[in-house]
Amino acid sequence: MINNGYELHKNGDGTWAVIDAFKGNPITFEGKLQIALNEDEAKRVLDCLNRQNLERHPEDGSGRLP
Repeated sequence: MINNGYELHKNGDGTWAVIDAFKGNPITFEGKLQIALNEDEAKRVLDCLNRQNLERHPEDGSGRLP
């Protein structure tokens, strides 16, 4: 699932990460690298990122370029 340049990634051990969809790297959010999360935690981070993006870009554009 890609949202505003971020993607949820399920790891082989069943944990989740939030990654930059363009670079493929895990992101840092609230000072923490977003790896080894459970699915609910990963979705919460993605939802927060989407809300922040909508506040910055009310026209519903991502504002990010590949």
